[in-house]
Amino acid sequence: MKPLTKLGYLAAACALLVTTFAMIGPRAVRAAVATLVEVSNTTANPIPNKNVDEPARHAWTALCEVGSAGTSASCTITTPNNEEVVVQAETYSVGADRANTYMLFSSSATTAGSPFVVYAQAVDNDLSQPDNSYFANTASATMYLDPNSALVCTARTKGLNVNRELNGTCLYSGYYVTLP
Repeated sequence: MKPLTKLGYLAAACALLVTTFAMIGPRAVRAAVATLVEVSNTTANPIPNKNVDEPARHAWTALCEVGSAGTSASCTITTPNNEEVVVQAETYSVGADRANTYMLFSSSATTAGSPFVVYAQAVDNDLSQPDNSYFANTASATMYLDPNSALVCTARTKGLNVNRELNGTCLYSGYYVTLP
């Protein structure tokens, strides 16, 4: 066999090996992700949403409603006094005037003296047309919130909401750790 042919077979074998490990590798990473499971010490005294891998973490969700006749609406969620919250996902669901076909959502807070903002956008999904516009979006975002801090959800449209008030909900989920 010619040396060039041997080199070609060797390169093909290496490519096959790399492809095989690339397909197998991500499965091992997914298996290491912590999962919230329900455990209890007795049926009369359950311990809900306990994370077996990180016992200090507890599931956290918060919902607020936005509403306004203008071009933007917002609501505020205040984190509990002795809890550090980590937001991992946000879901927006907002209706608007039928003339608006695009909406910008933002989540903002100040942590350790530094402000931060996370943006998400949505296009009218035509579920409520021709009467109204409806926007929904779910985004992954990691936000760290200090105890007793404010998380502000804002929905903005480009045009006015004359025929229908801008209203809906912002839902956040993640976990919290209770501080001593």
